[in-house]
Amino acid sequence: MTSRGRLLVSLTLGLLFAARLATAQPAPSTLESHPDGWIDITPGTDLKGWSRVPVPPGAPLGRAQWHLDDTGKILVCDGDGGHDMLLCDRELGDAVFHLEFRNLKVRELK
Repeated sequence: MTSRGRLLVSLTLGLLFAARLATAQPAPSTLESHPDGWIDITPGTDLKGWSRVPVPPGAPLGRAQWHLDDTGKILVCDGDGGHDMLLCDRELGDAVFHLEFRNLKVRELK
């Protein structure tokens, strides 16, 4: 086979593969395929059961910047109060965690 023929075969196979990927449906998440047995660990509006931890450890904490949105279902970090993370006070293990994350620039929030 000539190099031109090999190129044509390669391009054809590449296009077929790309078309297959474009029509493929994503597999359902574990949450979607097995909705029973999940425990919602989203904190309440008072963030009871969760602790703020400075980053790096030992640094002072800035203003409280963690809160739930108006629906009470989305945990929000304003991102302008210093460097800290929010940790669940109880140990969790042998689990599958479902997390959705979105990062906005601070100026987009105002």
